[in-house]
Amino acid sequence: MSKAVLLFSGQGAQKVGMGKDLVEAYPAAKTLFEKADNVLDRSLTSVMFEGPAEDLTRTGNCQPALFLHGLALLEILREKIPSLEPVSAAGLSLGEMTAHCAAGTFTFEEGLKLVARRGEPMDQACEANPGIMAAMIGGTD
Repeated sequence: MSKAVLLFSGQGAQKVGMGKDLVEAYPAAKTLFEKADNVLDRSLTSVMFEGPAEDLTRTGNCQPALFLHGLALLEILREKIPSLEPVSAAGLSLGEMTAHCAAGTFTFEEGLKLVARRGEPMDQACEANPGIMAAMIGGTD
């Protein structure tokens, strides 16, 4: 067995075009991306693949996109390493939701709907209170 710790990214890691290479190269990723569009009843993949960046950056798109992307990468990893045994999963912010799904807390469909629904009020709050997001890293010498 190949034991692994999984770490999933959070908002800020998105990029227009994300996942397109996975869909083109891996049938498992293509299936998951198609499933996401069906579950959400909209084309999240077109926002991911074509943008514009302003649309992808909106929390209601960005978070489901990162959730989908992280789980597609996990599917590919499982395909490449059938003996993969995740022993722990973690994530930064939204990545925590992806980690929960990877650990089996809820299904892909449940998690995707939850993440998309979670993004709606976050988008509304951002529109009502424009601002920016910053990450601070501290340390000692």
